[in-house]
Amino acid sequence: MRTDTRDRQQDVHDRFRARLQARLQSPLQDRLRAEAHARIQERLRFAGQTLHAANQSWQQTRPGMLVQQYRDSEFHDRTKHAVRVRFRLPLDGDPAPDSRRLALVAGWAGVLGMAGVMVALPVLVDLFRPGLSWYFPVMLLIGLVGVGATAGAFASIHRRRAPWIGLWIGTAALALAVVLTATR
Repeated sequence: MRTDTRDRQQDVHDRFRARLQARLQSPLQDRLRAEAHARIQERLRFAGQTLHAANQSWQQTRPGMLVQQYRDSEFHDRTKHAVRVRFRLPLDGDPAPDSRRLALVAGWAGVLGMAGVMVALPVLVDLFRPGLSWYFPVMLLIGLVGVGATAGAFASIHRRRAPWIGLWIGTAALALAVVLTATR
């Protein structure tokens, strides 16, 4: 008997729920659903706009875009021209540099190279030690500056003062490397 009563109560409850749902299937419910749908669509649209703005911001600040802006500038053209004029390999029509000048630049660069190799040996040993310290990257940077300045001295051999400036910069870089190696 108890089961029968429960079944009847469940049946009444189910019929009440069905009538309530039928009443709720009204224009009011449709309007509420449409408003909820419109709010969801607006939130999705706003999220899409935010993502689009973030994406454009990322694309505008990429290093590639900065490089492109620099290449399109007048400053790039002037710098490129200045480097091309001051640091270039001699052309066929250029007169040969003075033998004494060439020997002095080559001799000075050779001394810098030999001393640089002596300073580079501790850097090479430090490369294989576990736990790199400040010494290795600093010495790499100093070495790149020194080698670049010395190579620039050869590239500007036809200029009056540029080779000597490059060799002095290379000498200063080597002196700094020697001091850092000695105090390490």
